[in-house]
Amino acid sequence: MKTCISITVLALVSLWSAQANLFADDSPDLVQVEQQALNRAVEEVAGSVVQIRTVGGADQIGRQLLNRGPTTGLIVSDDGYVVSSVANFAGQPTSILVRTSEGEQFPAELVGRDNNRMLALLKIETTNQLPVPQSVPKQETLPGQWAVAVGRVFDAEKVNVSVGVISARNRMHGRVLQTDASVSTANYGGPLVDIRGRVFGVLVPMAPQPASADVNELAGVEYYDSGIGFAVPLEDIIASLPRWKEAGDLHRGLLGIGMKKGSAFATPATITNVWPTSPAKDAGWKAGDTIIEVDGNSVGSQTQLRFQITPRYAGDTLKVLLDRAGETIETEVTLTAELAALEHAFLGILPGIPEPEPSVEKSEDEKAARGLAVRAVWPGSPAQDAGLIPGDQITKLGDLAIRNASDALRQLSSHHPGDSLNVTYRSDDKERTTEVTLGKLPVELLKSVDLPNNATLEPAADWEQDTIKLAEFPQETSYYLPQDTRQSRGLLVWLEGSLERKNETVAQKWRTICLRDGLALAIVRPASDNGWNIEDLAYVKRVTGELRRLLKPAPQRMVVAGNGKSGQMALRFAFANKGMISGVAAVAAPLPRTFETPANQDGERLAVLAINQPDSPFSALITRDIKTLREAGYPAGLIESDADSGQTSVMSAGDREKLALWIDTLNRM
Repeated sequence: MKTCISITVLALVSLWSAQANLFADDSPDLVQVEQQALNRAVEEVAGSVVQIRTVGGADQIGRQLLNRGPTTGLIVSDDGYVVSSVANFAGQPTSILVRTSEGEQFPAELVGRDNNRMLALLKIETTNQLPVPQSVPKQETLPGQWAVAVGRVFDAEKVNVSVGVISARNRMHGRVLQTDASVSTANYGGPLVDIRGRVFGVLVPMAPQPASADVNELAGVEYYDSGIGFAVPLEDIIASLPRWKEAGDLHRGLLGIGMKKGSAFATPATITNVWPTSPAKDAGWKAGDTIIEVDGNSVGSQTQLRFQITPRYAGDTLKVLLDRAGETIETEVTLTAELAALEHAFLGILPGIPEPEPSVEKSEDEKAARGLAVRAVWPGSPAQDAGLIPGDQITKLGDLAIRNASDALRQLSSHHPGDSLNVTYRSDDKERTTEVTLGKLPVELLKSVDLPNNATLEPAADWEQDTIKLAEFPQETSYYLPQDTRQSRGLLVWLEGSLERKNETVAQKWRTICLRDGLALAIVRPASDNGWNIEDLAYVKRVTGELRRLLKPAPQRMVVAGNGKSGQMALRFAFANKGMISGVAAVAAPLPRTFETPANQDGERLAVLAINQPDSPFSALITRDIKTLREAGYPAGLIESDADSGQTSVMSAGDREKLALWIDTLNRM
């Protein structure tokens, strides 16, 4: 037995030795084989890779410095069309030069941009027939395949390469492939190729952007050299090329709808509102409809809808099936490049302060019968024109029974300025119904004389003071809560950046107003004594969420505010977190210069108040900013401070009263 085992072992050793010698003597190293294959792949595509230089234009956009060196492009037709990343032209250069692999240099014309896939199309005039690469069919592209990112940046005579694999397909809702090859300014606009030298796609920086926001041509550059790179499939580029040549610019296609809140992966594509001038409106879509199919593809969630819509361009026509109360509706919709700014509908009332809930549970019918009390009627509003007066009870808006302010706001959110709406209300124990034409949310501050006298409402006798300390952050937040008030409590989150102004000093200036109006006050400070920085946004968000949980303020009376740089931080926070608060007030503070105005949304209402102080160096900027916000559909108010000249670092007592009045009327509808 031992002899047999020994012979077997010797035989295996001899066989292994023979194979090892065979590979050592006659076969190349595996690494060498891979390198040869990669070299051949690069050689196959190199003739189609060009170097691009730009002259003139901006050196930076906001705080983002732009690449001023050479960039890369890919020839996509033999008559001189070249595709590159739109990020390479974000600075709006005055001249563009293209150098081919043969060393010839040509002036180039920027034919147009593809703002959906973040590409640019160039044209050079040449009598030579240019080499066009072969594309990889999308159905042959699989995760795990070799992927080589190619650029022509460092040396015009040679290409630079990085190697990885295809990480995923259909990223960014179906627009791009993902690779772990190193992708950066060294190869933006260049090809991502397979092991045979065929082109998967053109490399671009890309990041998720809201559908209705302005296009950011630099979105995604923060992923620089991170192992997260994207490429637009060349097959898609070639398919859109005839249209691109003719149109110049290609734009993402928009529908003009709002959808139900919830996880996009699990929530059906149920429409909550339709833009007044939009493809969806023209197609006859209504709030309450659910999209169930697009061009024959089933849609079961909002994410699936985005995969159907996001890759499409403005001008594309889609066949869409809707479920409307159990009935299937066939529609046809043509996407648009731009939507008019969304403005909120306005009836013109201030809802009454809710009475304390009785201990006896009421039925839904009893709650509905109670209706929504009208506290005040806005001067010159549709409600005033219709004859509503304080003390009336609104019981129905349209066909919806109204139990509270949330019901009324939900119904108004499904309408737009100019829409007609039946209002059923009870006045002097008589029920009346009238039709109103809804207006726009006002930007002017209501005068105190237009509000009912609150003398019957006793102010709180005192307030409780407490602090919030979050484990992950070094600072504490002090908050002050009025005691025993029956008023609908609001919350003012005051951002304070001054070391000289202590919390107690700030709180005392607000005390009388807070006790009178039932307004909770929180004073939030930055982590560093040097003032606010962008990292403090995370703290403001966390502590505001904790204040909401603890104090349970009225949703329509939650405001973040600040003075100077604190006001700028308040603006930045508010627009980044519109679902958390209902208003933002900034004293002597323009919008941050890197700020991009997000689209106004029905489900995330945000009002803005700017208080312009005398002699402020930012006065002209603030006025311009308010005009910009109004054009975007936001109810943005502008008032002049009564602070003394030169007192731009303090807030006067009169300014605090104006701000308190604005907060008190934020629940207007």
